[in-house]
Amino acid sequence: MRPLRAGDGRFRGVRYTGGRIGVGRYADFRVLGTPFESGTATWPARHTYADGLSKPWTGAAVWLGVIAIAISALAALGAGLLWSTRPARLPEEE
Repeated sequence: MRPLRAGDGRFRGVRYTGGRIGVGRYADFRVLGTPFESGTATWPARHTYADGLSKPWTGAAVWLGVIAIAISALAALGAGLLWSTRPARLPEEE
């Protein structure tokens, strides 16, 4: 772990390096942060792969939320379609 500082010496982040996570494997990372003042804290994170490709770990939940909303809307539309095309009354038994 190496702390990162801005040009004015203020703390701006941490860089974790070393180790490898194999293909198809999973690892947990724990971070403990202590605020210096009240307000909002953001924790943007990037993952750099062995081949140098770097991807953000932020924003994934937004897409999952959009997909969940789309599925819910389609389900509501389907239920409404089924309800609107049902017979007004069940046929009487003979």
